[in-house]
Amino acid sequence: MLNGFEQVKTQELRGMSRDEFDTLPFGAIMLDRDGNVLAFNRWESRMSRRTSEQVVGRNFFTDVAPCTNVEAFRGQLDSLRPETRNTHVFDYHFNFPWGRRAVRIRFLVESMDERWVFVTDLT
Repeated sequence: MLNGFEQVKTQELRGMSRDEFDTLPFGAIMLDRDGNVLAFNRWESRMSRRTSEQVVGRNFFTDVAPCTNVEAFRGQLDSLRPETRNTHVFDYHFNFPWGRRAVRIRFLVESMDERWVFVTDLT
């Protein structure tokens, strides 16, 4: 387990205050079915150097993190379904303007309108 990253459940997230959500020791991003960002915590803000206000409401795959708009990332998320296989963990590299970053990703799909991306640093 990486700081709760692989164990966190959406029920726990739903019950959190904004401050609790922001103090998670890993990145947490909630997306709707179209990939629009609904929630973005402070850990993720620090890693991406973007504030929640800059990304919430924008499309994660085209506006926020275009390096994820590939089969190896988006394709994996889009293949998950809440009624069958709803979680997936894999390693990935984010390509930021200031350099590459090795991360571990966990997808969790509770419904098509509540798709979570959890991120923890591997470096």
